[in-house]
Amino acid sequence: MNTGRGILVLVSGLLLLAAPLRSEKKIAGPGPLRDVHVLKVDETVVALTDHSAKVDDAVPNLIQDNLRSAVRNAGFDVADSPLSIHFVLEEFSSGSTATRLIIGLGAGRSSITGHLILHGADGKELASVKLHVNGSLDAYQKSSTQRRDALTRLQQAILEQLEMWK
Repeated sequence: MNTGRGILVLVSGLLLLAAPLRSEKKIAGPGPLRDVHVLKVDETVVALTDHSAKVDDAVPNLIQDNLRSAVRNAGFDVADSPLSIHFVLEEFSSGSTATRLIIGLGAGRSSITGHLILHGADGKELASVKLHVNGSLDAYQKSSTQRRDALTRLQQAILEQLEMWK
Protein backbone atom coordinates (compact mmCIF):
# COMPACT_ATOMS: atom_id res chain seq x y z
CA MET A 1 0.00 0.00 0.00
CA ASN A 2 2.86 2.42 0.81
CA THR A 3 4.50 1.62 -2.52
CA GLY A 4 1.35 2.70 -4.39
CA ARG A 5 1.20 5.93 -2.43
CA GLY A 6 4.89 6.59 -3.11
CA ILE A 7 4.40 6.07 -6.84
CA LEU A 8 1.40 8.43 -6.79
CA VAL A 9 3.45 11.11 -5.03
CA LEU A 10 6.34 10.65 -7.50
CA VAL A 11 4.06 10.87 -10.56
CA SER A 12 2.27 13.92 -9.13
CA GLY A 13 5.61 15.63 -8.49
CA LEU A 14 6.80 14.94 -12.04
CA LEU A 15 3.57 16.33 -13.48
CA LEU A 16 4.01 19.50 -11.44
CA LEU A 17 7.56 19.88 -12.74
CA ALA A 18 6.43 19.50 -16.35
CA ALA A 19 3.49 21.93 -16.20
CA PRO A 20 3.89 25.70 -16.56
CA LEU A 21 3.23 27.59 -13.33
CA ARG A 22 0.72 30.41 -13.38
CA SER A 23 0.13 32.50 -10.31
CA GLU A 24 -0.36 36.02 -9.05
CA LYS A 25 -3.10 36.78 -11.56
CA LYS A 26 -4.29 40.36 -11.55
CA ILE A 27 -7.11 41.21 -13.94
CA ALA A 28 -9.20 44.36 -14.01
CA GLY A 29 -12.75 43.50 -15.11
CA PRO A 30 -13.98 40.61 -17.20
CA GLY A 31 -11.70 39.90 -20.14
CA PRO A 32 -9.42 42.92 -20.58
CA LEU A 33 -8.92 41.89 -24.22
CA ARG A 34 -12.60 41.57 -25.05
CA ASP A 35 -13.39 43.36 -28.35
CA VAL A 36 -9.68 44.16 -28.87
CA HIS A 37 -8.21 43.52 -32.32
CA VAL A 38 -4.80 45.23 -32.19
CA LEU A 39 -2.04 45.08 -29.56
CA LYS A 40 1.29 46.85 -29.38
CA VAL A 41 4.14 44.56 -28.29
CA ASP A 42 6.70 46.45 -26.20
CA GLU A 43 10.30 45.44 -25.55
CA THR A 44 11.08 42.76 -22.99
CA VAL A 45 12.13 44.25 -19.66
CA VAL A 46 15.04 42.45 -17.96
CA ALA A 47 14.65 42.61 -14.17
CA LEU A 48 16.62 39.61 -12.95
CA THR A 49 16.12 38.71 -9.31
CA ASP A 50 19.60 37.14 -9.24
CA HIS A 51 21.84 40.11 -10.02
CA SER A 52 24.86 37.85 -10.50
CA ALA A 53 23.12 36.03 -13.37
CA LYS A 54 23.94 37.03 -16.91
CA VAL A 55 21.54 36.76 -19.81
CA ASP A 56 22.67 36.54 -23.41
CA ASP A 57 21.74 39.80 -25.18
CA ALA A 58 19.65 37.83 -27.69
CA VAL A 59 17.29 36.36 -25.06
CA PRO A 60 15.11 39.48 -24.49
CA ASN A 61 14.72 39.86 -28.26
CA LEU A 62 13.80 36.18 -28.62
CA ILE A 63 11.20 36.55 -25.86
CA GLN A 64 9.75 39.64 -27.58
CA ASP A 65 9.59 37.72 -30.88
CA ASN A 66 7.79 34.84 -29.15
CA LEU A 67 5.38 37.31 -27.51
CA ARG A 68 4.68 38.88 -30.90
CA SER A 69 4.02 35.42 -32.40
CA ALA A 70 1.72 34.47 -29.52
CA VAL A 71 -0.25 37.71 -29.96
CA ARG A 72 -0.69 36.96 -33.67
CA ASN A 73 -1.60 33.32 -32.98
CA ALA A 74 -4.26 34.53 -30.54
CA GLY A 75 -5.89 36.44 -33.41
CA PHE A 76 -4.64 39.96 -32.72
CA ASP A 77 -2.87 42.27 -35.13
CA VAL A 78 0.47 43.61 -33.92
CA ALA A 79 0.66 47.35 -34.55
CA ASP A 80 0.58 50.68 -32.76
CA SER A 81 -2.32 50.53 -30.32
CA PRO A 82 -3.52 52.14 -27.10
CA LEU A 83 -3.19 48.71 -25.46
CA SER A 84 0.32 47.36 -25.04
CA ILE A 85 1.75 44.14 -23.72
CA HIS A 86 5.25 43.16 -22.61
CA PHE A 87 7.14 40.52 -20.68
CA VAL A 88 9.28 41.23 -17.63
CA LEU A 89 12.08 38.64 -17.46
CA GLU A 90 12.87 37.88 -13.81
CA GLU A 91 14.79 34.60 -14.01
CA PHE A 92 16.48 32.80 -16.88
CA SER A 93 18.66 29.72 -17.05
CA SER A 94 19.79 27.98 -20.22
CA GLY A 95 20.29 24.85 -18.12
CA SER A 96 23.22 22.54 -17.60
CA THR A 97 23.85 19.44 -19.70
CA ALA A 98 26.14 17.99 -17.02
CA THR A 99 23.49 18.40 -14.30
CA ARG A 100 20.83 16.84 -16.54
CA LEU A 101 23.09 13.83 -17.19
CA ILE A 102 24.41 13.33 -13.67
CA ILE A 103 21.36 14.12 -11.53
CA GLY A 104 18.42 13.76 -13.93
CA LEU A 105 14.82 14.07 -12.71
CA GLY A 106 14.45 17.50 -14.26
CA ALA A 107 17.54 19.03 -12.69
CA GLY A 108 19.58 21.23 -15.01
CA ARG A 109 16.68 22.10 -17.33
CA SER A 110 16.43 25.54 -18.83
CA SER A 111 13.81 27.79 -17.26
CA ILE A 112 12.18 31.16 -17.80
CA THR A 113 10.24 33.09 -15.15
CA GLY A 114 8.62 36.48 -15.46
CA HIS A 115 5.44 38.51 -15.68
CA LEU A 116 3.23 39.09 -18.70
CA ILE A 117 1.77 42.58 -18.32
CA LEU A 118 -1.03 44.30 -20.24
CA HIS A 119 -1.28 48.12 -20.12
CA GLY A 120 -4.22 50.32 -21.10
CA ALA A 121 -4.20 53.56 -23.08
CA ASP A 122 -3.59 55.57 -19.90
CA GLY A 123 -0.56 53.44 -19.01
CA LYS A 124 -2.35 51.71 -16.14
CA GLU A 125 -1.80 48.02 -15.68
CA LEU A 126 -4.93 46.14 -16.77
CA ALA A 127 -3.71 42.61 -16.18
CA SER A 128 -0.62 40.78 -15.02
CA VAL A 129 0.29 37.14 -14.60
CA LYS A 130 3.45 35.39 -13.49
CA LEU A 131 4.60 32.68 -15.89
CA HIS A 132 7.23 29.99 -15.34
CA VAL A 133 8.25 27.41 -17.92
CA ASN A 134 10.96 24.76 -18.11
CA GLY A 135 12.72 23.08 -21.00
CA SER A 136 12.11 19.41 -21.72
CA LEU A 137 13.20 16.51 -19.51
CA ASP A 138 15.57 15.17 -22.20
CA ALA A 139 18.93 14.83 -20.43
CA TYR A 140 20.86 14.62 -23.71
CA GLN A 141 19.80 17.96 -25.19
CA LYS A 142 22.33 20.73 -25.67
CA SER A 143 21.77 23.95 -23.72
CA SER A 144 20.82 25.81 -26.92
CA THR A 145 18.11 23.20 -27.63
CA GLN A 146 16.92 23.46 -24.01
CA ARG A 147 16.72 27.26 -24.33
CA ARG A 148 14.76 26.99 -27.58
CA ASP A 149 12.39 24.47 -25.96
CA ALA A 150 11.79 26.79 -22.97
CA LEU A 151 11.12 29.73 -25.33
CA THR A 152 8.60 27.63 -27.28
CA ARG A 153 6.87 26.63 -24.05
CA LEU A 154 6.80 30.29 -22.97
CA GLN A 155 5.16 31.25 -26.26
CA GLN A 156 2.49 28.57 -25.67
CA ALA A 157 1.90 29.75 -22.08
CA ILE A 158 1.52 33.35 -23.32
CA LEU A 159 -0.94 32.24 -26.01
CA GLU A 160 -3.03 30.38 -23.41
CA GLN A 161 -3.01 33.46 -21.15
CA LEU A 162 -4.10 35.74 -23.98
CA GLU A 163 -7.00 33.40 -24.70
CA MET A 164 -8.04 33.61 -21.04
CA TRP A 165 -7.93 37.41 -21.15
CA LYS A 166 -10.30 37.54 -24.16
